[in-house]
Amino acid sequence: MDVAHQNPASNNSSGAPGLTRSKELACPVCNEKTIDLLQLNSHLDRAHGFAEEPASNEMPQENTKRKNTSLAAKSSKFALNRSHWVEPDPDYSRCHKCYTRLNRSTGHINCRKCGELFCIRHCQNVIKLNANAKYDPITGKWCRCCQQCAHDKPGCRDFGSFRNRTTEFHRLRNSRTEDRQLQLLQLENRFVRLMNGILRINARHQGLMLASFRIPMEVAQLERTVVPWTPDNFATACNLCKKHFGLTLRKHHCRLCGKIVCDSAETGCSNNIPVTNLVNAAFNLPITKLADASDIETSIRVCSSCVQSLFKKGKFEKEMAMPLSMLFQLYERMSSISSVIISAVANLGEAPVNGARSNAPDVSEVVELTKKRRKMVDSFSTYDRLTKQLLKLNPRNASESRIQTAIITRASSFIQENMLPLGHLTAKLTSQSPSSRPSQESFPDSDNKNLSIKEIKDYRTQLMVIKEQRFLVEDMIATATKHRKFDEASVLNKNLEELDLQLNGLTNLLGGEGFA
Repeated sequence: MDVAHQNPASNNSSGAPGLTRSKELACPVCNEKTIDLLQLNSHLDRAHGFAEEPASNEMPQENTKRKNTSLAAKSSKFALNRSHWVEPDPDYSRCHKCYTRLNRSTGHINCRKCGELFCIRHCQNVIKLNANAKYDPITGKWCRCCQQCAHDKPGCRDFGSFRNRTTEFHRLRNSRTEDRQLQLLQLENRFVRLMNGILRINARHQGLMLASFRIPMEVAQLERTVVPWTPDNFATACNLCKKHFGLTLRKHHCRLCGKIVCDSAETGCSNNIPVTNLVNAAFNLPITKLADASDIETSIRVCSSCVQSLFKKGKFEKEMAMPLSMLFQLYERMSSISSVIISAVANLGEAPVNGARSNAPDVSEVVELTKKRRKMVDSFSTYDRLTKQLLKLNPRNASESRIQTAIITRASSFIQENMLPLGHLTAKLTSQSPSSRPSQESFPDSDNKNLSIKEIKDYRTQLMVIKEQRFLVEDMIATATKHRKFDEASVLNKNLEELDLQLNGLTNLLGGEGFA
């Protein structure tokens, strides 16, 4: 400091008396004089503790007292209530979420809101709480909490305000539907008026020499009276395809809506359609045929939008009135048979319950199960026969080919899904052998002569039905084996074995009264 003060003195003696006094700075705390700003900052940091980090490892006493005071002031501002906290037990404490034992590796922390103990992994959410550990998003402080407390806070799982607009949607939809119906009605009225006018013009000039000149002229005048045409200068592009008009793309007016469209062959926005074709297509509209429509050579330009709107309903009704193709006829028959199979499978759920009521087999139950099995076998055989007929059909187009493939695929999966209950039914009948095989136990004698004529007729009828079922099941087994459907074939083999047992029993029961 002495050396530093000698330099200004020497400078002062050299003829600059005011230089030293102009550079001296006084400390704002103790009013000590310093020669420059660097020395003043050093004095403030060293003497008054304004340094953020002390240069040495030992913190000055003044700085330590100041920091302790600030920390105490901060801690005194927010003191969270901890009376509801769960006390940790080093031997028994577990995480309230994952029930993991709390130790040094997992850590333990209390949720500031509910007070339960959690591991560090399940207590990482933060919410704003007040001093009483209540949710306070305005004046509260951020505190750690569990996931459940974070989700239970008001507004966490809310989706905001909503307004039911179903009534408005129905009103708009109905209004648009009414608008479309009104537009269609207007279009039909224009079409009927135009067609009747053209037919009257042709009927009036039919057979005249100047008919080829007068008819087009009067038809052109009639077309402009049906609907107002859009001015040419109002349209620069086609109303449908949006292509701009030019030398190669001309403007044309639709005679039914009056809009300007193009005549591009690629887009087909408009076409010159003969009146004969239009009259024949509009069979559901009240058109008065004053002349033979086949003799009319007049054509009018109509856009594709009007054609679709005008004839879509009639085309749909005509197609619905037409008879179905063989493909759809077979599909409808398959659908009816599949509903019968599904109802039979649903009714089979009661059979095991009834059979488990007593150890002794019930004859009436066995008869009922036999009828159900016979009905299911007949339904499966009919369904399989219809599937084969559909497989042999030649589709008329690509759409029918895709439909045929889809139906066959679904039929295969349907048989596999519903064949398993038939196997359970066969196992049920096999388990009740004393009543299901009366020929081997009740009638051991093959030459039984005690049968009445009525019983012989009934047994012969049953024998014929079982033989027919056996033939159908054999056919289904061959088909399933050919298509490598071994699960389905195994179930059918069990049914075939049961049919053979009943067939042998009835044959032994009838004896000489059976079929040769």
